[in-house]
Amino acid sequence: MNRKFILIGTILLFSVQLFSQKISIRAIVDTNIIEFANQTTLRIQVQADKSNNLFFPQFKDTIGDGVEFVEEFPVDTINENPFTVEKAYTITSFKDSIRTIPQLPVIVNTDTIWTHQIQILVTPLNIDSSFVADLDTTQIIPIFGIKKPMDAPFTFKEFWLRFGRWILLALGIIALITVLYWVLYRIIKNQPIKILEKPKEPAHIIAFRKLEELKNKKIFEQENSKEYYSELTGILKTYIEHRFRIAAVEQTSTEILNSFNHIKLIDIEQFDALRAILNTADLAKFAKYNPLQNINETNFDLTYKFVDKTKIVIEEIKGKIE
Repeated sequence: MNRKFILIGTILLFSVQLFSQKISIRAIVDTNIIEFANQTTLRIQVQADKSNNLFFPQFKDTIGDGVEFVEEFPVDTINENPFTVEKAYTITSFKDSIRTIPQLPVIVNTDTIWTHQIQILVTPLNIDSSFVADLDTTQIIPIFGIKKPMDAPFTFKEFWLRFGRWILLALGIIALITVLYWVLYRIIKNQPIKILEKPKEPAHIIAFRKLEELKNKKIFEQENSKEYYSELTGILKTYIEHRFRIAAVEQTSTEILNSFNHIKLIDIEQFDALRAILNTADLAKFAKYNPLQNINETNFDLTYKFVDKTKIVIEEIKGKIE
């Protein structure tokens, strides 16, 4: 058992070094042995330059097998030289034995760095024997009859869980009938069926022209990050809406990324670039973050390359029809 604890302690103190960018990352816990249902703190520490954009992992319920997420804390600067920041999470476990926290990703600019796995030992609850000895087991505990079921109001959630899918099915049938009726009516009246108007210019041509106009304004040189990223993401969202038929203009960054994640229209490189652009834009527009000029130029180039790599290329084949 002592060897097992030593192994666990060694894993907790291990960190991953990214020498090429002088960035280091490690994950540690305040204690590697906790009792069943007790809590401890998981800390992810990143040593990097202040100019880097850092995005720490987000959790909903669980972190690993048997490890439950409870609470997260804001990113905190724990050292200025070298510059080091820390993201802390409160965790617990309701399963005893050794539990593993998997590798966790931290996004640095457009790169993803992973921590190493961490193991913690969850011990069963220890009942205080002195408390058991003080229990008076001679008292007679009266036995009561079974109470009748309590009347509870029928909530909307229960109603939706029971009938929601049937309501959605009915609405879908009504919508289908409405569309078929509209199409048949237009056919009978000999009227054209105009569902979606084609843009006068290809989406990427419009995007390239708008990007060139934004570049000529040189807004990022005026340290007006909010205006710059508002225009940059406006161009990007409009292109996505016309190119992929996603309502990106009305969606948040998270909704746009979820849309691409579901329909798989772009590869992982394009997805990572899109995520980096939108994350930096959100920080600049809503968190008063003022990126350096090289970061602004990088995001401009990423936007241009995203449009260029995802544009629709139409080849005109000219030939003689015999």
